[in-house]
Amino acid sequence: MTCTGEVLRRKKQGRKGGIRTQRTPGSISGVRGAGSPFAPAAFGQGMGEYIATASKNTFIAVQIETVEGLGNCEEIAKVDGIVSTFLDGPNDLCSSMGYPPLDHANIPEVQEAIKRVLAAAKAAGKYAGMFCTSAEQVKARFEQGFDFMNLGADVVALGVWNGIGKTQGYSFVET
Repeated sequence: MTCTGEVLRRKKQGRKGGIRTQRTPGSISGVRGAGSPFAPAAFGQGMGEYIATASKNTFIAVQIETVEGLGNCEEIAKVDGIVSTFLDGPNDLCSSMGYPPLDHANIPEVQEAIKRVLAAAKAAGKYAGMFCTSAEQVKARFEQGFDFMNLGADVVALGVWNGIGKTQGYSFVET
Protein backbone atom coordinates (compact mmCIF):
# COMPACT_ATOMS: atom_id res chain seq x y z
CA MET A 1 0.00 0.00 0.00
CA THR A 2 1.24 3.47 -0.85
CA CYS A 3 0.24 6.35 1.37
CA THR A 4 0.59 10.00 0.42
CA GLY A 5 -0.19 13.12 2.37
CA GLU A 6 -1.95 16.37 1.81
CA VAL A 7 -1.84 19.39 4.08
CA LEU A 8 -4.72 21.84 3.91
CA ARG A 9 -3.17 25.19 4.80
CA ARG A 10 -4.49 27.85 7.11
CA LYS A 11 -7.88 26.46 7.83
CA LYS A 12 -10.00 28.85 9.83
CA GLN A 13 -13.38 27.27 10.31
CA GLY A 14 -14.85 23.97 11.38
CA ARG A 15 -18.00 22.15 10.33
CA LYS A 16 -20.29 25.13 10.73
CA GLY A 17 -17.83 27.39 8.95
CA GLY A 18 -17.46 25.29 5.87
CA ILE A 19 -14.40 23.05 6.08
CA ARG A 20 -15.36 19.77 4.52
CA THR A 21 -13.05 17.14 3.15
CA GLN A 22 -14.38 16.03 -0.15
CA ARG A 23 -11.52 13.59 -0.49
CA THR A 24 -12.57 11.28 2.25
CA PRO A 25 -11.18 7.75 2.35
CA GLY A 26 -12.76 5.55 -0.30
CA SER A 27 -14.06 8.43 -2.39
CA ILE A 28 -12.59 10.41 -5.25
CA SER A 29 -15.50 12.81 -5.35
CA GLY A 30 -15.02 16.48 -4.85
CA VAL A 31 -12.17 18.67 -5.97
CA ARG A 32 -9.29 16.21 -6.34
CA GLY A 33 -7.27 16.90 -9.46
CA ALA A 34 -6.77 13.85 -11.64
CA GLY A 35 -4.90 15.22 -14.64
CA SER A 36 -1.30 15.29 -13.51
CA PRO A 37 0.88 12.29 -14.36
CA PHE A 38 3.36 13.09 -11.59
CA ALA A 39 1.61 11.44 -8.64
CA PRO A 40 0.90 8.11 -10.37
CA ALA A 41 4.43 8.00 -11.77
CA ALA A 42 5.94 8.66 -8.34
CA PHE A 43 4.19 5.58 -7.00
CA GLY A 44 4.73 3.33 -9.99
CA GLN A 45 1.06 3.32 -10.92
CA GLY A 46 -0.92 3.94 -14.06
CA MET A 47 -3.44 6.79 -13.99
CA GLY A 48 -6.41 4.41 -13.61
CA GLU A 49 -4.89 2.62 -10.64
CA TYR A 50 -3.95 5.92 -9.02
CA ILE A 51 -7.46 7.34 -9.40
CA ALA A 52 -8.96 4.14 -8.00
CA THR A 53 -6.74 4.11 -4.89
CA ALA A 54 -5.64 7.71 -4.21
CA SER A 55 -8.40 8.77 -1.84
CA LYS A 56 -8.21 5.75 0.44
CA ASN A 57 -4.43 6.09 0.66
CA THR A 58 -4.18 9.84 1.26
CA PHE A 59 -3.43 11.27 4.68
CA ILE A 60 -5.17 14.64 5.13
CA ALA A 61 -3.78 17.05 7.72
CA VAL A 62 -5.06 20.55 8.42
CA GLN A 63 -2.68 23.32 9.40
CA ILE A 64 -3.88 25.51 12.25
CA GLU A 65 -1.62 28.53 12.45
CA THR A 66 -3.79 31.63 12.97
CA VAL A 67 -5.81 33.06 15.85
CA GLU A 68 -8.99 32.36 13.91
CA GLY A 69 -7.96 28.75 13.29
CA LEU A 70 -7.03 28.41 16.95
CA GLY A 71 -10.46 29.69 17.96
CA ASN A 72 -12.05 26.98 15.84
CA CYS A 73 -9.53 24.18 16.36
CA GLU A 74 -11.94 21.92 18.24
CA GLU A 75 -14.49 22.08 15.41
CA ILE A 76 -11.79 21.75 12.75
CA ALA A 77 -10.43 18.59 14.40
CA LYS A 78 -13.90 17.01 14.33
CA VAL A 79 -14.33 17.29 10.55
CA ASP A 80 -14.80 13.86 8.97
CA GLY A 81 -11.96 12.85 6.65
CA ILE A 82 -9.28 14.86 8.41
CA VAL A 83 -6.68 12.54 9.88
CA SER A 84 -4.58 15.12 11.71
CA THR A 85 -4.18 18.65 12.90
CA PHE A 86 -0.75 19.99 12.09
CA LEU A 87 0.84 23.01 13.72
CA ASP A 88 3.41 23.61 11.00
CA GLY A 89 3.56 27.33 11.63
CA PRO A 90 4.35 28.12 15.27
CA ASN A 91 5.98 31.34 14.04
CA ASP A 92 2.85 32.16 12.04
CA LEU A 93 0.59 31.39 15.00
CA CYS A 94 2.77 33.51 17.28
CA SER A 95 2.68 36.41 14.81
CA SER A 96 -1.08 36.04 14.39
CA MET A 97 -1.37 36.34 18.18
CA GLY A 98 0.53 39.65 18.06
CA TYR A 99 3.92 38.45 19.31
CA PRO A 100 7.35 38.44 17.66
CA PRO A 101 7.26 35.19 15.66
CA LEU A 102 10.69 33.87 16.51
CA ASP A 103 9.95 34.07 20.25
CA HIS A 104 7.11 31.51 20.18
CA ALA A 105 8.98 29.00 22.34
CA ASN A 106 9.29 31.56 25.15
CA ILE A 107 5.76 32.97 25.15
CA PRO A 108 3.40 31.18 27.55
CA GLU A 109 0.25 32.18 25.63
CA VAL A 110 1.62 30.64 22.45
CA GLN A 111 2.61 27.46 24.26
CA GLU A 112 -0.92 27.26 25.72
CA ALA A 113 -2.32 27.68 22.20
CA ILE A 114 -0.15 24.80 21.00
CA LYS A 115 -1.45 22.67 23.87
CA ARG A 116 -5.01 23.58 22.83
CA VAL A 117 -4.45 22.38 19.25
CA LEU A 118 -2.92 19.15 20.58
CA ALA A 119 -5.85 18.61 22.96
CA ALA A 120 -8.37 19.29 20.18
CA ALA A 121 -6.78 16.64 17.97
CA LYS A 122 -6.64 14.07 20.75
CA ALA A 123 -10.25 14.76 21.84
CA ALA A 124 -11.39 14.19 18.25
CA GLY A 125 -9.39 10.97 17.97
CA LYS A 126 -7.00 12.48 15.43
CA TYR A 127 -3.24 12.60 15.15
CA ALA A 128 -1.40 15.79 16.06
CA GLY A 129 1.70 17.07 14.28
CA MET A 130 4.15 19.83 15.07
CA PHE A 131 6.95 21.67 13.29
CA CYS A 132 10.33 21.45 15.04
CA THR A 133 13.79 22.83 14.35
CA SER A 134 15.95 20.50 16.43
CA ALA A 135 16.14 16.92 17.63
CA GLU A 136 15.59 18.21 21.17
CA GLN A 137 12.31 19.85 20.11
CA VAL A 138 11.21 16.62 18.41
CA LYS A 139 11.82 14.71 21.65
CA ALA A 140 10.01 17.31 23.77
CA ARG A 141 6.98 17.43 21.44
CA PHE A 142 6.83 13.62 21.34
CA GLU A 143 6.87 13.54 25.14
CA GLN A 144 4.15 16.23 25.12
CA GLY A 145 1.93 13.88 23.10
CA PHE A 146 2.40 14.91 19.46
CA ASP A 147 2.26 11.97 17.08
CA PHE A 148 4.55 13.24 14.32
CA MET A 149 7.01 16.06 13.92
CA ASN A 150 8.39 17.83 10.87
CA LEU A 151 12.05 18.47 11.56
CA GLY A 152 13.42 21.47 9.70
CA ALA A 153 12.30 22.97 6.45
CA ASP A 154 13.33 22.81 2.83
CA VAL A 155 14.97 26.24 2.99
CA VAL A 156 16.95 25.23 6.08
CA ALA A 157 17.98 21.95 4.46
CA LEU A 158 19.11 23.68 1.28
CA GLY A 159 21.21 26.09 3.33
CA VAL A 160 22.83 23.27 5.26
CA TRP A 161 23.41 21.23 2.11
CA ASN A 162 24.98 24.22 0.40
CA GLY A 163 27.19 24.87 3.42
CA ILE A 164 28.37 21.25 3.39
CA GLY A 165 28.75 21.27 -0.37
CA LYS A 166 30.83 24.44 -0.41
CA THR A 167 33.28 22.97 2.09
CA GLN A 168 33.68 20.05 -0.33
CA GLY A 169 33.93 22.22 -3.46
CA TYR A 170 30.43 21.94 -4.94
CA SER A 171 26.97 23.43 -4.55
CA PHE A 172 23.51 21.85 -4.66
CA VAL A 173 21.88 25.13 -5.69
CA GLU A 174 23.18 27.74 -8.11
CA THR A 175 24.10 30.93 -6.25
